[in-house]
Amino acid sequence: MIKNFDRNNLRALRADLDAALSKIASAHGIVLSVGSATFNPASATFKLHAALLAPGAAEGEKSAMDVKAWDDYQHLATLYGCRPEWLGKSFRSPTSGEEFTVTGLKRSSPKYPILVVRNSDEKRFKFRSEQVRKGFLGSTS
Repeated sequence: MIKNFDRNNLRALRADLDAALSKIASAHGIVLSVGSATFNPASATFKLHAALLAPGAAEGEKSAMDVKAWDDYQHLATLYGCRPEWLGKSFRSPTSGEEFTVTGLKRSSPKYPILVVRNSDEKRFKFRSEQVRKGFLGSTS
């Protein structure tokens, strides 16, 4: 039983909240996660993040961050010289020759904003937008 809120018991409470929210999220086909918290000894306030699943994702497969990156790519790809229709599509890296799939965009990463997954082992990478463009369009563009 919690008598006063502190960092330690809020960490434990967050884990319990995440577990409870996962049941609710899968019942509704969405992603739910507990965000930041503010507290004093008598009360605590948590942010609740809700997001739709990325198209084609199985329930529980994509985190809220993955969904945000997917959504950011859909809306902002052209600002980075990429095409929205490349999202979820595979391309061959012009440098390594390996095949990757575009999974999203991370706006806070200006040098390597495009998120990709290597198809052979599902490992995640960040690419420059030029690398992705060359992979889809070839070296002429």
